[in-house]
Amino acid sequence: MVATLRDEWRWLESRLKQLASDDIDAATHAQPLGELSELARETAGFVTEYTSRSRVQRMQYALRDRARMRDLAERLAVLQQRLQLCLQIDATRALRLRERLAEDDVADLEAEAEVAQELVDELHAGASGSRGSATASAGGARVDEQIDAAALDALLDEMVDALRAAKLDETRATAARKQTFELETAWSHVSRAEPLHRAGAAGELYAGTYQGVTRVALKYFYGGSEAAADEVRRELAIQRAVSGPNVLQVFGAMTRDPSRLCLVLELAPDGSLLDAMRARSHDPPPAAELARCARDVVAGVEHLHARQVHHGDLKSANVLRCTGGVWKLCDFGLARARCTTRATRATRSTGGGAAGTLPWMAPELLDRARDRLAMRDKVDCYALGCVFYELLAWRTPWEGKSDAIVFDAVRAGERPRLPVDRRPAAALRPLVGAIAQLWAHEPLDRPPVDLALVARAQCVVEAAEAADAAAAAVVAAGGGVDGCAQDARAQQLAPPPLDAPPPVAQRPPPTAVELNVMSWPQLVAAVRAGAAPVDGAGPGGENWVAAMAERAEEAAAAIRAVSRRALADAASCELAANAGALEAVVAAMRAHAAHSDVQKWACWALRNICTADDAAGISRAQRATEAGALEAVVDAMRAHAAHSRVQVQACWALRNICTTDDAAGISRAQRATEARALEAVVDAMHAHAAHSDLQKQACWALRNICSGTDAAGPARKQRATKAGALEAVVDARRAHAAHSVVQAGVQEQACWALIHVCSGTDAAGPARKQRATKAGALEAVVAAMRAPAAHSGVQKQACWALGNLCVSTDVAGLARARQAVEDGALEAVTAAMRAHAEHSGVQQQACWALANVCAGNDAAGLARARQAAEGALRAVVAAMRAHAEHLGVQEQACTALARVCAGTNVVGLALMRRTAAQEGALEAIAAAMIAFLVQPVVQTQGRLALAALRAE
Repeated sequence: MVATLRDEWRWLESRLKQLASDDIDAATHAQPLGELSELARETAGFVTEYTSRSRVQRMQYALRDRARMRDLAERLAVLQQRLQLCLQIDATRALRLRERLAEDDVADLEAEAEVAQELVDELHAGASGSRGSATASAGGARVDEQIDAAALDALLDEMVDALRAAKLDETRATAARKQTFELETAWSHVSRAEPLHRAGAAGELYAGTYQGVTRVALKYFYGGSEAAADEVRRELAIQRAVSGPNVLQVFGAMTRDPSRLCLVLELAPDGSLLDAMRARSHDPPPAAELARCARDVVAGVEHLHARQVHHGDLKSANVLRCTGGVWKLCDFGLARARCTTRATRATRSTGGGAAGTLPWMAPELLDRARDRLAMRDKVDCYALGCVFYELLAWRTPWEGKSDAIVFDAVRAGERPRLPVDRRPAAALRPLVGAIAQLWAHEPLDRPPVDLALVARAQCVVEAAEAADAAAAAVVAAGGGVDGCAQDARAQQLAPPPLDAPPPVAQRPPPTAVELNVMSWPQLVAAVRAGAAPVDGAGPGGENWVAAMAERAEEAAAAIRAVSRRALADAASCELAANAGALEAVVAAMRAHAAHSDVQKWACWALRNICTADDAAGISRAQRATEAGALEAVVDAMRAHAAHSRVQVQACWALRNICTTDDAAGISRAQRATEARALEAVVDAMHAHAAHSDLQKQACWALRNICSGTDAAGPARKQRATKAGALEAVVDARRAHAAHSVVQAGVQEQACWALIHVCSGTDAAGPARKQRATKAGALEAVVAAMRAPAAHSGVQKQACWALGNLCVSTDVAGLARARQAVEDGALEAVTAAMRAHAEHSGVQQQACWALANVCAGNDAAGLARARQAAEGALRAVVAAMRAHAEHLGVQEQACTALARVCAGTNVVGLALMRRTAAQEGALEAIAAAMIAFLVQPVVQTQGRLALAALRAE
């Protein structure tokens, strides 16, 4: 025993020496992992050899096998002990690394403590003693170099936790690197122009162009470190993840060189709210513009909070006025710049990690004893109240006050007061009450920034616009006393920006050339202009009808430009959505419900913008749903039932919007069902039976809407069945049997539709399968498999549909299986397996179809099994060999063999055994059972097949 411990200590000492020389791979990877892998392979070979022996052979070699098993167990115990020692070495390394990181953190905290001390000295000048001095202690864990064998088990849990934490950190770092790589932009794609002077902006700002076309803002950070690059990547990731109509759009970043970092952002030509206050300190904008700014800021914060993101540094410098007069938020949670000016000094809260600018900081951020992390959304609420104050007072909070006064006043519960010379307009007075609520001293007393607050802000906008219009009318009429006239002139609308289109009544409709060169905001504005109501003529009159027709043509042209530009790539779709194209298109569909061109191009635009099933595409589909796109599309299908182009694009739009089986996708499918989309799609299939593209898109739409395993899924399938979807799909397959020369043709999508409509374990599921059979689904599926035999997608989905229709073992299910065999299903499935031997999906679904078609122990079932044994057994064994590592193929193949072999009568048993021996079925089944030892389906069905084939 002593000799063994001495040997282990020598081995461990060599590992520690390698670790000390930073030879980590040799210390932890050369041994014992290599030996453990070799031992695993040796053990697997022994198990394979042992299981391949007969019972007599096992008895003959029992003594040798026991000795070998004992040797393997002893070697495994030794390697297990060495592995535990390696874990201690890895833990030692991790603890030493944490020690070094802790020392770095202490240095950073000391530097921040100096800055904080300067602030405290200003706040408490003249005070004796030092109340807030604290000495940061870095009590890094010290690792004992001697290993206590008695405490091995206790230390092992800590080492495993350390390894898991390191693995998690590695996973997060990998994800961050991947995301950074995807968003990285080449310097050649941007060109810098004139500088932009923005108040309170961190970094240097320049106007420029992106990819030679798009006007952008370039935000530079010079002389940075890798930590600064991480901050830039963090801001980039947050802004990209929460893109929305009131969030500044980000195009990319250049972060590979930490000394020269750059963000490529949407250009805000009118600057920030702080810029506007400084440029027009004595001439604030009209009430309507202030109200719109308040609404957009509230909508932006609500958009962030709904996605579990908190701004952290909301203030007037981070509220930008972009093209079209839309106010957007920027600089998410950055607030890292340390400067000495009062207006932009960033005070970091210790311990909690929250950041902000002092005049906009909530009182809990100034108190060390209060929990700040749990109230990050409430911090944004307080800052939102400060932005409201800026809009009403037209100056920053606590303007002219020192930091010491602000610090003590906020902690004491005091708030800045509105100046006496800035009485808010009557329409803006609801903001005063909102400020009082948002400025509550206790975070829990502040209202959430939700859709209700957005609605209140919208009411303020409408009231302010009405008041401004009334004041403008008074001025135009020349009425009112001098005071009223001055008040009215003060409420007039500000002139529009230079790049904004003129009012609708003052401009001609844009030409096609003009539409093609417009920016996304201008193009969306053109769509909205086409959807605007017609003034100056009574509804229903000749003038009104002519004006509406002209306006509809204008909207159709603008939407057509949107749809074509959104077809370019995913970036164009994202730009369109961020500019508000989805909402504008839906508004145009409602405004011109009777105009077929508007509906056609609108459905096409929705289809293109909502393309892609990645995270961004799903987000666009959800946004379209929230805008009412599903209802608008279904209404278009009802209103233009005879217009095939409208129907095609509408089905395509439904298909793209209702894609994915996540919770949000299922919710969209349910909303489409409630809008009677299933009935509209089926009606379109009946009305345009000869239109192949419509049939394909309609089947695809049915497939997406009826997918999902949620509680309401069976109800959607049942509703589609009642609407006649099964008959329509079967008719489409018969009428367009040759439409599968390209991927995702009518045949493949029709099979998909049958799969999703007929699936489900609800009580009505068998009735749906029976109805599909009566409609001729089995014959149509087999015919589809024979016609385009080279189309793997058709073959896979057809086999899946066959298996789904024949899965039941009740009387009706056996009848369906018998009918499938009579229609030639077994021959078609076998041919598909031979033609697509390399396609694992075809092989898996073909085996499943064979298993279900051959189920049943009645006379007909025995006949089906014998017929399958004669033709399909060779194809099944070949599939098992070709896809030995594919679990799905092995499961379904073992199930097929088990059912075919169990149902073979005495006459066919000899043929079955002879064929199985020739094709190597026994070896294939055994290999599958060994490869998937923990898979119950493979084990159970494999044993049944072996029992049938090897029975005496």
